[in-house]
Amino acid sequence: MGVIGAIAAIASVIVAGVGTGLSVTQAADASAKQEKAQKDLLAKEAKTETQAEQVRARDAGRQRQRAAQASSGGRAGTVLTSPLGVVGEPTTGSKTLLGL
Repeated sequence: MGVIGAIAAIASVIVAGVGTGLSVTQAADASAKQEKAQKDLLAKEAKTETQAEQVRARDAGRQRQRAAQASSGGRAGTVLTSPLGVVGEPTTGSKTLLGL
């Protein structure tokens, strides 16, 4: 609601209160209560928005961390070979009855 809306709401409460036979102090008290309630709601909304922003930042950080871990395989995931093929002795089992 903005500042102008708040002032208009407070003024309408005072006018309505005076018009219904309430005293000016009672109308002012009602207006103060309404203003306090509005400030409390705005503070609660700001707190909720701050918490939501913190959750979004945390989730984005976790996503960056997951992506970094996934892409950090580096050379460990690479099979190194020479121009003639795989370097080193082949890892085959012992000969079988068929001679293979």
